[in-house]
Formats: sequence, C-alpha cells, structure tokens
Amino acid sequence: MMRTRTCACGGALEIVAASNEHGIVVDHLRCSRCRGGGHRLVDRASDAVLLEDGPVFGVARHD
Repeated sequence: MMRTRTCACGGALEIVAASNEHGIVVDHLRCSRCRGGGHRLVDRASDAVLLEDGPVFGVARHD
C-alpha cells in the first residue's frame, strides 16, 4: 500500500505527531482543509504502510 498524501476532501495531510512502538511508526495525521484526523501505521524495517485509518481516508471509525 502506498502512502496517501491527500485527505478524502482533497486537502493536504500533515503529520502532527509520530511515535515508534515496537518497530511500527504511528503517524497522527490532520487535514489542512477540513481538519479531520487519521492514523497511518508504517513498518519501520521495510517502510511499508500497514494501515491507514480515520475520516481523512474516507473510513468512518467505530470504537
């Protein structure tokens, strides 16, 4: 999976915080246009995107 660079609304995604948890980088994202949020999980070793989740990717989150 390639990294998504734009929000579902067309705005640019910005990384507002990042953390490294057991070899997985978690990017906390915010859209510059709609201010929606989301998360991206990336495997640090291979730089592969494991998951993109949240409204900015057009995915409704249900907790």
